[in-house]
Amino acid sequence: MSVIIPTTEPQQLQAGDSIRWKISLADYPASAGWYLKYRLLSASGKIDIQSTADGDDHLVQITAVTSAAWASGTYTMQRMVTNNTDRYTLDTRTIQILPDLSAATAATDTRTQARRALDAINAVLEGRASRSDAEYEVTTAGSTRKLKSLTTEQLLPLLQHYTLAVWREQNPGKLCPQLRLTVRCTNG
Repeated sequence: MSVIIPTTEPQQLQAGDSIRWKISLADYPASAGWYLKYRLLSASGKIDIQSTADGDDHLVQITAVTSAAWASGTYTMQRMVTNNTDRYTLDTRTIQILPDLSAATAATDTRTQARRALDAINAVLEGRASRSDAEYEVTTAGSTRKLKSLTTEQLLPLLQHYTLAVWREQNPGKLCPQLRLTVRCTNG
């Protein structure tokens, strides 16, 4: 069976999977001694990825064993080329590493922090908050407060902030659309 190797970089990476892609960089061909490298950083740690030459192209191959050791989360990824003398950064962006669910040994909440906050804010605003939703803590104006202690007027900017944060997580590398929230409050 022949494996098709993508010619674009993935928008997200799956921990525990074999991962491959091939990139062509006309100004930095692998045959001229250029290497394509990636550095991923987050609060969870650091991941370095380096390509190998495939003619003029840069081939990235990550084994399932290697990616299984990655912590899931949102990383800042710097993409660069080097020829061991010069180094040039091509771009920096955010990338998501998804958890390896097959390695989970117990029930786990796999939502990101932004998704958990957004879900809790929505539950409070909609009047269907569980105790954990109402007790969820957010930092506003330099102080940490529970959602249940915030007014609707205080929750709305948080709703907008976390809606955008979740959109960015789900659409890495894309420009964020302008967001307008309309809320209708009724008594009764």
